[in-house]
Amino acid sequence: MNRIFKLNSKAGNTLAPPSLESCQSLEKSDSNFPKKKNAAKKIIKITLQKKLKIVIELLFDNATTATCEWLLKEARRKFEEIDRGGKYRSDISRIVALKTTKDNLMLDYMLTQPEMTLEILPEKITLQAYVAPATQLGSQAKKTSLQDFEICGCLGRGSFARIYLGTID
Repeated sequence: MNRIFKLNSKAGNTLAPPSLESCQSLEKSDSNFPKKKNAAKKIIKITLQKKLKIVIELLFDNATTATCEWLLKEARRKFEEIDRGGKYRSDISRIVALKTTKDNLMLDYMLTQPEMTLEILPEKITLQAYVAPATQLGSQAKKTSLQDFEICGCLGRGSFARIYLGTID
């Protein structure tokens, strides 16, 4: 808003600088006045088993408050939106994490932390949804208990526990 103010040689007075309101009105009306660029965004592309693809655009300002947990929930919600036929419903319900496509271990670890903010992500990134394996419908996972083992002997004693050698029946 640096403007040059000329002296009025006839009157001997200087012109007063424009007020803040007049500068703002100049910004709106003057086509030569520099316009603000679009707000910077992080572009996060997420794929689900190379079948479904979504894009989440996040303003840099929001990246400091949005968390990895929010990103996972938002990815599930957007996948559900685009899967209108319900063809991938079971896969979407089993999404448990997001990971990088290029196996960046540091970012993969940070994406598993629910409270981590998204400012850690680069400006453009492609992630893939990690889907938990489907359990077989007829077989329930049996809990392992002490009765499932044949105890061979005591290996040692600690202040809180005893260690036994055993084999599964």
